Amino acid sequence: MKNITRNKKWHVLITKSRFEKKIANELEKNGFEICFPIRKELRFWSDRKKWIDVPIFKSYIFINIETHNKHKVFGPVGLLKYLAIGKETAILKPNDIENIKLLNESSEPIELSYKDYEKGEKVQILSGNFRGLQGELIENGRKNRIKIRIEGLDCYANIFIEKSVVTRILS
Repeated sequence: MKNITRNKKWHVLITKSRFEKKIANELEKNGFEICFPIRKELRFWSDRKKWIDVPIFKSYIFINIETHNKHKVFGPVGLLKYLAIGKETAILKPNDIENIKLLNESSEPIELSYKDYEKGEKVQILSGNFRGLQGELIENGRKNRIKIRIEGLDCYANIFIEKSVVTRILS
């Protein structure tokens, strides 16, 4: 019998909010190799305080799987889709997963921030209805709001979009 080398890659699954832990447990129970980093966080209520487990990456579960088996993970309620950048499924490099695992092992507080762009930078939207839209970043607001200047029309577009689908245009 031939020894077949498996070509597993780390993919990112997107879940409904607050379904991460349940889905991660179910995937592990079904034999999938996952990475689900969590941290302890002290939460306060009017009558008590309690330490709870909170995902470091909300709505994300990382899974090491062969591309041709990607469809086999779907089944758990709350599992939505694979993260895609443009039309391609996002694949993490092994050192990215190692860094994520190191974050998980740390006892230090962790706060994630995503790409941040400077006012005046040329940017392009990578996916969605605005795919290919290019312009100058005028405002980088909270709540994923980006204001882009469209030079040819000398107007501005306020777009509510995930910052993960925006990239700098290198000169």
